Amino acid sequence: MNEDRTVTEHGVFWMGGTPGQEKREENPADAQEFQQAIAKACEQAGCPMQRFVSAMGPYGTWVAEIHRANETQRILWNGRSEELVLQTPLPNGGWEDPVTLQLAGADLDVFTSSIPRLFEAVGD
Repeated sequence: MNEDRTVTEHGVFWMGGTPGQEKREENPADAQEFQQAIAKACEQAGCPMQRFVSAMGPYGTWVAEIHRANETQRILWNGRSEELVLQTPLPNGGWEDPVTLQLAGADLDVFTSSIPRLFEAVGD
């Protein structure tokens, strides 16, 4: 019995970076501080935050669900494209992006000062 045991190579996608690369540990206090600052910026803009979800820590992609204009809307930070997006619900499901801001840098001060700019851009 002569079996072919050739192994075929396939590309691999590694979550969180390259294999063997040391992963930076996220400090939970920093993540909590970040979430609280985003919630405060939303509240000050008159849009209470209902939920916050982040991937890869606060400086990766994150989304904040807010209550605005009598509906749930979302503020999305796309860490890959460095865009802060206001998303509004579509009648048949899904989301549309009426405002997208390209940000110069991804730090907490930039995020909190840009949240009111999202609403100014849609005329609120």
